Amino acid sequence: GLNEFDCTYQYSSGYPKGPNKLGIRLWHVDARLAYFSGKSVVSNEVYTDPTTPDYKVCHAFSNTYEDRFYGSVLGQFNSEYYYYNILQLIRNNTKTNYKNKKTMKDTDLFYAGDTYKQFDFSSQFVKGNRLNNMESLNWSFTINSIGEDSANISFHLLGNTK
Repeated sequence: GLNEFDCTYQYSSGYPKGPNKLGIRLWHVDARLAYFSGKSVVSNEVYTDPTTPDYKVCHAFSNTYEDRFYGSVLGQFNSEYYYYNILQLIRNNTKTNYKNKKTMKDTDLFYAGDTYKQFDFSSQFVKGNRLNNMESLNWSFTINSIGEDSANISFHLLGNTK
């Protein structure tokens, strides 16, 4: 029932209904922070533990498509940040890439029997086989079953991926 409204009703003729199957939606979240002073970024560094009270702390990345730095306020320092999003939908499609902004469909969800390994889905990450901060994701998962109220998922620790 979490997405029942989106799966049942269409908002307007320009938007399709959401996926209507029981599946797992997978997100890559990059909620690192940046320091601001006034209206400008004072550092192109991205932080996970801000402790300096002199600056305002804001999310370094966004999902706003309104300005030329839509993916990141840090785009003014490094154009690579342009593609970094706070929330990046990881689609169950090893052929798509991180620039895909199409509406989610049933085929984008993960279902019973599906396995996720970052190596297989590396085209959906700006840094390929690595997360945005260059860390390796050293685990995978397999969806064993999905029901109305729960899912059974096995997580597997992978060997050294460096």
